[in-house]
Amino acid sequence: MRDIFVFDFDGVIVDSVSALKRIYYDFLAQFDKKGNDKEFDSLNGVKLADIIKTLKSNYKLALSEKTLFDIYNQKIMHMYENVALNKGVARTLEFLSNKGYKIALASSAKYLEIITVLNRYKLTNFFDLIVSGDDVKRTKPLPDIYNAVKNKLGKANYFVVEDSLNGAISAKDAGMNVIFYGKTNFKYIYIYRITQILDFVLYRQLGSICITNTDKIKIKLLAKKLKISEKKEKIVDEIWQNESKKRKLFNGKILSLSGYFFEKNSFVVECFEVEYKYFLANLKADFLNLNIKPIGISGIIVDELKQTLVATRQNVTLYNGFYELIPSGSLETSSHKISYKNDLKRELKQEAGILDDEILAITPLCFCLDIKQNVYDICAKICIKNSLNNILKFKNNSEYKNIQIKNIDSIFVKKYDFVPTSSLILHILKNSYHKDLLKLD
Repeated sequence: MRDIFVFDFDGVIVDSVSALKRIYYDFLAQFDKKGNDKEFDSLNGVKLADIIKTLKSNYKLALSEKTLFDIYNQKIMHMYENVALNKGVARTLEFLSNKGYKIALASSAKYLEIITVLNRYKLTNFFDLIVSGDDVKRTKPLPDIYNAVKNKLGKANYFVVEDSLNGAISAKDAGMNVIFYGKTNFKYIYIYRITQILDFVLYRQLGSICITNTDKIKIKLLAKKLKISEKKEKIVDEIWQNESKKRKLFNGKILSLSGYFFEKNSFVVECFEVEYKYFLANLKADFLNLNIKPIGISGIIVDELKQTLVATRQNVTLYNGFYELIPSGSLETSSHKISYKNDLKRELKQEAGILDDEILAITPLCFCLDIKQNVYDICAKICIKNSLNNILKFKNNSEYKNIQIKNIDSIFVKKYDFVPTSSLILHILKNSYHKDLLKLD
């Protein structure tokens, strides 16, 4: 199914939110009223007519709605005469257009306001469709405006770039995927620069999605249990018995994603424990719909010579024969405590024989999703003291063969060569637009 990108206008295409906030406060000040940030946020992304209705009611404003609308609208029109584009917008739209993606704009702003700015910056031709507040009766957070996009452009995977909670709810309720420009405590994909859309397209082609880049991750274990019918339980047990005859399996506990959000400056991952057999059964029989979303850990080693470890996966359920960065494994619990850093250390010791005292620091890079397998990973950079040439103990183990020491800049990630998460980590650590590099031999 094709991908279509939909952009909000205020706060996404143009850097207007701070100016709109000033207009909100100035408008109320004219009537000796004082607004607040919470109210402004609740009105962000809403049609002006609905904003006026809300403010007239909340502050008992005596003037008619039409007069209030004209006063507020005059301030907005003046603001749009000088509004600047957000950095990287033109480059991002040009990139998507050149790649053949359809692009739409959906905003509660008036069409005249939108088209005036787009024409000024010569962006109009990038959009296959513009839906404005003039085209719908009901405003965000109701889904009407995004449903209008779907009605015009048809069936597709829609990715909506929004910066307001009202807009994100509207897109989500229309059945679209939300890429949130900023931070919120809701479950979306997050970006902090518009040009990260370019990375998003690349990662998606390689089979992964970067939910967020972050250097602070907290994990919360919930007292939650998997709900499963007796009929499905029998199917799970049958699959487990059949698979156990083919190879040695261990039914340990894995952690399944429940939710994620930002809390102050940290990215919080919520999870619960579930037996591995349920995940395996769901892989083999997806009609079970058990909604298990395993969380793993993936690291990239960086030594003093900018070298890392790459190996070929073997004797594993997923991605047998693919290249993968070492270390990689599952997120586990110990006495109901979770430490992704300790898990990375454990895997590094088991997979390469590298001990804890060789590690200088472990720094989170991102939280990502393997699209095909629906597996999430906490990804981190592991800096070590010495050269890998002196401390690597194993060249093969039960999970990997041909463990290689590679300079990071010499690794060229080609589609299907690498496990998707490793591809994403390499691109984040290096540069998505690095020169063509030597392929692994």
